[in-house]
Amino acid sequence: MQITNFMMRFVTPIFFLFFGILLHAQTSGSVLERRVTVEVSNQPVENVLTSVSKQAGLVFSYSPTAVGVHNPVSLNMTNKPVKMVLNAMFHDEVSYKAKGNYVILRKNSALNQETKKLEGYVYDKKSGAKLTEASVYDKKLGVAAITDQYGYFSLKVPANKSLTDLHISKKGYVDTLLLADADKAKDIIEVDLQNDTLATKKKPVVAWRSIMPSWLIPKQLKVHSRNLTDSVFRKVQISLMPLVSTNALLSGNTGNDVALNLTVGYAYSVRKATFAGLLNIIRTDAGVCQLAGIGNLTGGTSTGFQGAGILNYSDTVKGVQCAGVVNMASSVAPVQLAGIVNITQKSKVQLSGLLNKAQQNEMMQMAGLLNVASESPLQVAGLYNRARTKAGVQVSGLLNRSAKADIQFSSLTNRADSVGIQATGLVNTADTVGIQLSGCVNTATEASVQVSSFINKARKVKALQLGIINLSDSCSGVPVGVFSYCKSGYHKLEVSYNEMSFANLSFRTGMKFLHTIFAAGVATNNSVGLYTCGFGLGLSFGNPDKWLMDIDLSSHRFFTSRYVDYSGHQSRLYVGVDRKVFKKMSIALGVSYNVLVSDTESNHYDDYRHLAPYTLTTQTSSGGRLLQTWVGATAALRFF
Repeated sequence: MQITNFMMRFVTPIFFLFFGILLHAQTSGSVLERRVTVEVSNQPVENVLTSVSKQAGLVFSYSPTAVGVHNPVSLNMTNKPVKMVLNAMFHDEVSYKAKGNYVILRKNSALNQETKKLEGYVYDKKSGAKLTEASVYDKKLGVAAITDQYGYFSLKVPANKSLTDLHISKKGYVDTLLLADADKAKDIIEVDLQNDTLATKKKPVVAWRSIMPSWLIPKQLKVHSRNLTDSVFRKVQISLMPLVSTNALLSGNTGNDVALNLTVGYAYSVRKATFAGLLNIIRTDAGVCQLAGIGNLTGGTSTGFQGAGILNYSDTVKGVQCAGVVNMASSVAPVQLAGIVNITQKSKVQLSGLLNKAQQNEMMQMAGLLNVASESPLQVAGLYNRARTKAGVQVSGLLNRSAKADIQFSSLTNRADSVGIQATGLVNTADTVGIQLSGCVNTATEASVQVSSFINKARKVKALQLGIINLSDSCSGVPVGVFSYCKSGYHKLEVSYNEMSFANLSFRTGMKFLHTIFAAGVATNNSVGLYTCGFGLGLSFGNPDKWLMDIDLSSHRFFTSRYVDYSGHQSRLYVGVDRKVFKKMSIALGVSYNVLVSDTESNHYDDYRHLAPYTLTTQTSSGGRLLQTWVGATAALRFF
């Protein structure tokens, strides 16, 4: 009893599942593809349908008057699909439709006596597998079909025409030419296609596929365009949409002189003119004129004029592109005009209200906002220019950015990897630069000349740095500014004594042959604690590892803990020698010529009128200015 329950609960469901799988395997696929053999002579239609029903395991549903059950039929078909038997028996007078295991037969009310049907199957010659999406077409008649999932095709041709140029093509297989006679147009054709082991003919690369919605071109047209390696020519194409066209399924492989498209047009090429209410799509070349309400997409060369409300795209433009929004091309010979964006690989002239982008621009880009180029001799923009490799001239109201440029002008910022001249109101940045002119900041990896009203910074300076602050790692030129620091240059901290100040601290920074000096000291011969601060320029000559000769020119002011006196100052010319005694220390000795200017009417005159240890000359001007001169000496220790 327990064993019986176990079988009922577990074995029985498994059995029915297995049985269902077998049943599905036997009945899967279209019943119209099931193979039958019919060999009859002058037999009623009803008898033939009964025989086919038993062999194929299907049920026909029909009206006896609709199919003419008593009409005599003669057939000799061995191991053929049901659909082939029905086609041979009714000759399109009856239509059929499969639903599950049932086939519904109806009188064909749309019977066209002016056409005839050619049908068949296409197979892989090596494996025998049915080939789907193979193109069957006649170029002369302009008719075409595509094989379905069973490798089956059905081609309708004019009844008064003979098929003499029937081709079967599929990507990866050798094109096959079939010659069919009009009298044999209803025969079943079975074709074995040979794999193509040789390199197939390259088709044009249509880059607009990446920017075009995939649903815009029907699948049937895409299949034909992929399978067919050749093209045909018709003078005129008229179309409502890509599939509803005088060139039908061969639109993508047909060239035209003129194409008139109510909505979207699709063609292999257009020699003269094409007009579309919405969109023109040309797989290869277009000439003279293209006009569309939305866009023109050309996979090859557009020789003449392209005008679109939104978008123009061409691989190469040898004329003019005008679009309200976007122009795109791999190469543009003369002009691109767009209200917003121009994009090209190579362009002579681009004019845009917003953006121009080019990989290589040999002449000019002009935009109200932005230009972008890989290589461009001239770019003019109200806001931003950008070039990756080479820009001859970049002029922008805001920003220039380039990998390589000859000249960059901008009111705000210039950025380049390599540039000849950079001029901007705010910041210049470059890896390698000839001349940098900036109202605020210059930065570079390697620069010949940097001129800025504030900061110059570079790893390597070849000629000149001129600015308030100059910074560099190495400099073979001259830094001129308030503060200059070169990492591999000249910088020393100095402690010194002279006739006027018993303690002085100075910092020398820059290059040996020109450096700036920042000094501070405590004055002697003064009871109020008078201090000095000064700034100067120094030049040094000789061997820094042995002897150096120094020439300094500096100016010093006086102050106490209570005030800074602007009514008097000291100027000093120093000449001395510097001898290195240790690795990081040297001794300096020298003489100086000093000029002290004092205002005798100043409230602080008494605090510094005795600073001069003695005088060579003393002179008072009519304005109360006292000028004193003397020669002094300085001894110092320098650390570096």
